[in-house]
Amino acid sequence: MPARPSSVAGVAWALLAFVVVAIVASQLSGYLRQDKKDAGRVTWTAEETQAEVVLWIAEAARISNPSSYKQAREGLAKQWADRGKDAAETAEAARVWVPVAYELGIPLPDATVAKLGTGYAVYSGKADRDSLAKLRSGPQSFSRRLAAYHTAKALGDPVASASAFAPGRMLAVLAVFGGFGMVLVFGSAMLVLFLAVARKLPQVGYPPQGLTPAMSDRFAARMALYLVAYFGGVVALLSAVPLELPLMVKAMIGMVLFAFVLMGLLAIRIEGVRDSIRGLIGRTDRPWRLIGAGFWAWLAVTPLVLLFAVVMTSLFRGLPTPSHPTTVDIASGSGVFDLVATYAVAAVLAPILEELTFRGLLFPALRRWMGWVGAAAVCGLVFAAVHPQGPLLWLSLGSIGAASAVVAQYTGSLIPSFVLHAANNAAVLTLAVVVFG
Repeated sequence: MPARPSSVAGVAWALLAFVVVAIVASQLSGYLRQDKKDAGRVTWTAEETQAEVVLWIAEAARISNPSSYKQAREGLAKQWADRGKDAAETAEAARVWVPVAYELGIPLPDATVAKLGTGYAVYSGKADRDSLAKLRSGPQSFSRRLAAYHTAKALGDPVASASAFAPGRMLAVLAVFGGFGMVLVFGSAMLVLFLAVARKLPQVGYPPQGLTPAMSDRFAARMALYLVAYFGGVVALLSAVPLELPLMVKAMIGMVLFAFVLMGLLAIRIEGVRDSIRGLIGRTDRPWRLIGAGFWAWLAVTPLVLLFAVVMTSLFRGLPTPSHPTTVDIASGSGVFDLVATYAVAAVLAPILEELTFRGLLFPALRRWMGWVGAAAVCGLVFAAVHPQGPLLWLSLGSIGAASAVVAQYTGSLIPSFVLHAANNAAVLTLAVVVFG
């Protein structure tokens, strides 16, 4: 690409670099200072679901395969006993740990039992009808159902003590995890196939109309202005609003404001040129092929997302657990409206708007200084770093961002990027609902 001086080049790139560094520093600060109570709630809810699944599978195998039943419970008991010290830190943790520990025959420390509060008298040897009524009237998490089961059993109530498991929930958990297993198998095959034929596949290029240094500089300026306007304006405004609005209502308002901000920034003349959302989208012919390309790209990148997450969390155990406000909100108990709003934001609005900016503006802007492969990688890492989950998930989120840029480069369109991003967010959100909801 021949270099041509641009009147906005120096200012645009300096501003973009400064804003990205500032946002990443802010997100890192928030990650390192995250509320330990929220992080603990997410961790304990995930472990509660794991215990529920293991105990349910073990129970199903008790008659047909007694040895598997015994091994499953012994393995869980060892893991659960190791978590006993942490369970004494908060009442919420104790209410998850104690019922499962009691079920597994693990001795219950008095200090942990004392954290439970009303309704858990059975673990002090004082089961009564009032406790059973309280346990059965609140939100029915697995540990709460298990506590009700233990209380009913101690009272000799054959109906109430029939089972602590919810068959419908267990089938949903197994269906979701089975679906993810299939995605990983097919996705791994798709990834290997793509790597084998990547050099032979034709590339339309993104943007499809071609790229000049002046265009890259202009996109860099628009990206810098967007980041300033969104993170410095929209997010700051919503954080300062005194109204106690639900998280997802604020998120939806933010996305609507985000769309208007983006349209306004694209309409500003930079070096006499306006841009448009239609121009950023690129090719739209043969839409079903473009949608299919996005779906196959999502399948191919999903194994990398999981691999990077497992490797990073294993190597850096000392770092705080990755967390996102949406996950905390789900773990805290979300209603139907909140859940619908969460899917609308995470699986529809966010993918469209983030792809228009990070892949529509930042990716071609970075092409000013490097090849498209390097630009895709850097674009993906910047995309990951401005998210609140923290460094442990940077490679996972970065692989999503990079894959979105790659599929845009091959197809000349952001439509596959929308689909890839939306499919990933919908799948992760569904998993979060099953595990934490």
